[in-house]
Amino acid sequence: MAGWVTEEKDQVTGFLVARRIASDLEILNFAVRPDERQKGVGTLLIREAVAWGKTFAAHKAFLEVRSSNLAALLFYERQGFEVTGHRPRYYAAPIEDALVLAVTLA
Repeated sequence: MAGWVTEEKDQVTGFLVARRIASDLEILNFAVRPDERQKGVGTLLIREAVAWGKTFAAHKAFLEVRSSNLAALLFYERQGFEVTGHRPRYYAAPIEDALVLAVTLA
């Protein structure tokens, strides 16, 4: 398991937590503070996680995202992720489907 945090003026602006699963990288939790979005923070965190995955020759990186989170879906698409699966009723409060996204690293 690994994690990264970005800071600006002693304030956390974003974080990402990932783990190795066999020959893949799974992004477990990832967030950027709303007022810090579209400033490169998310891209930096994703790139760090991908670089870490490459240290153990990960084949793919994958994650889940709420199907209604269009901003996140567009962000992940710009990072090269594609929808590869669907998990009905994956999230609670509110109940919502998840989309599984993946990007090939090798």
